[in-house]
Amino acid sequence: LLGQAVARHRRPRVRPARDMLRTDHPPRPDGRRWTTPAKITFAYLVLSAGWITASDRVVALVFRPDPDAAARLQTVKGLGFVVFTAGLIYAVVRRDFLALRQAQESLVASYDATLEGWARALDLRDQPTHDHTRRVAEMTVRLAAALGVAGDELEHYRRGAVLHDVGKMGVPDDVLKKPGPLTAAEWAVMKRHPGLALQLLEPVEFLRPALAIPYCHHERWDGTGY
Repeated sequence: LLGQAVARHRRPRVRPARDMLRTDHPPRPDGRRWTTPAKITFAYLVLSAGWITASDRVVALVFRPDPDAAARLQTVKGLGFVVFTAGLIYAVVRRDFLALRQAQESLVASYDATLEGWARALDLRDQPTHDHTRRVAEMTVRLAAALGVAGDELEHYRRGAVLHDVGKMGVPDDVLKKPGPLTAAEWAVMKRHPGLALQLLEPVEFLRPALAIPYCHHERWDGTGY
């Protein structure tokens, strides 16, 4: 009986302090949770209400004999509150904007690293054209810059040049690495690589501005095809 009584009155398990301080706690049983923006908004509302109520009472007590002075102070107080609120909003928006821009730059860098990896893989597969992709990309960027291309458009040119032969990943080795001249049938297979590049890259929205180079880099000047 004593053991049963002790079991019924067992002390509740207390979470360690480090766990209680964690911010990635699971949602509440009702499925809702306090997000950081909600916490900030709630804290701002509480502080604002407290400031307005307390400052109004102080002004009323101190300047009770002089209503005009109280009114002027209320105006100054209101303007100060507006300036403080504007500064707070600016600080929060600027912080979030910088974090978003940093995340975007990191994502773009990851994309570019992936594209460079594709290009290196293709160069390693096609040994006779080793380092061809890097040289084409460098010359493309220099030529485009000399023609006045700049900013994001120049980056699209560079990405397109890096990926200009990516369609060759779909060309069989016996055609791509053939040491001698290609037959007519083999040339037909080789000429498919711009279309393969289009099929591979078109679903990637990030690369759509650069698609013209991989798809059309063998196009004749008069537009009659490969």
